[in-house]
Amino acid sequence: MMDTPFTDKYGCVYKYGEFFPMSLSPHFYNDTFAHMFSPLGKEIVEKMGLNWTEFPEYQYKTTLTIKDLPDYIKNVKDSILAEVIECSTCSRGYFINKQELSFLRKHNFPLPRSCPFCRIEDKIKIWVKQLRLIKRECDSCGKEFRTHYTKKEAQKIYCIKCYQQEYY
Repeated sequence: MMDTPFTDKYGCVYKYGEFFPMSLSPHFYNDTFAHMFSPLGKEIVEKMGLNWTEFPEYQYKTTLTIKDLPDYIKNVKDSILAEVIECSTCSRGYFINKQELSFLRKHNFPLPRSCPFCRIEDKIKIWVKQLRLIKRECDSCGKEFRTHYTKKEAQKIYCIKCYQQEYY
């Protein structure tokens, strides 16, 4: 690959030791982490020669809404296994399986109020948000530093030195 590198249609040259070009990926762009970090529309993705898919919407007729769910796991009967619960976020129906119910009971956790897809998406959004670094100034001394929190998420923020003086 060093002697004959791969050149894509945009003229980008890929040699040995570099990542493969996105155009060679067998995965759908809107089903990858790349879409989480850099969301692009279908038209742009297809212009770039990448794969895109439309996900089928699975619709289950819901039999329970979240307001019908017991707040405490001790009040949940095994009949919940036959129910289809409406997600509080996207309104899709989801099931609780026997292993999940057993786990929730063992650890005294409440029933989830959102479907597995929404729960996973929430976790990924938190993870992605923690990867960004934003320039901020210390509200006490004015020193510039980088943090994960925007002004909206943390109105007041201190550098390490000022934080330690304030709280220790």
